[in-house]
Amino acid sequence: MDLPTSPADDARAMMLISDRLADPRVQQFFSVNRHKQAATRALLEVLGIPLPKWAQRSPSGRAARHKAALDRFQADNLEEALLPAATQDNGVSRITRLIQQRQEREAAEQVRTDELAAIYASGRDPLESA
Repeated sequence: MDLPTSPADDARAMMLISDRLADPRVQQFFSVNRHKQAATRALLEVLGIPLPKWAQRSPSGRAARHKAALDRFQADNLEEALLPAATQDNGVSRITRLIQQRQEREAAEQVRTDELAAIYASGRDPLESA
């Protein structure tokens, strides 16, 4: 048996293996028995073959609860984009954004106060100008 010798042959072989593993009949065969599924997963990992969806481990324990909590939070708070850990800046940008929002609110409030002061200085009724 000749082994693939070129990267193109390797890619073709990997594609054939991935296609075969994606077959629903293969998934059904291995999903019935967890021992077969674990053995297949171990073999694929040793050979460096990407695991099909059915062979991937699902998170369990604390990691699963944490992921589920984050998923629920993101579903409830669509405007809050949680950044991956590698891109987080320890909340500095969030604090900066909150300070900027507060300054904008204070500036808008000052404009309203100035407008009311001008109305009172002119002697007009402030309720009529609203």
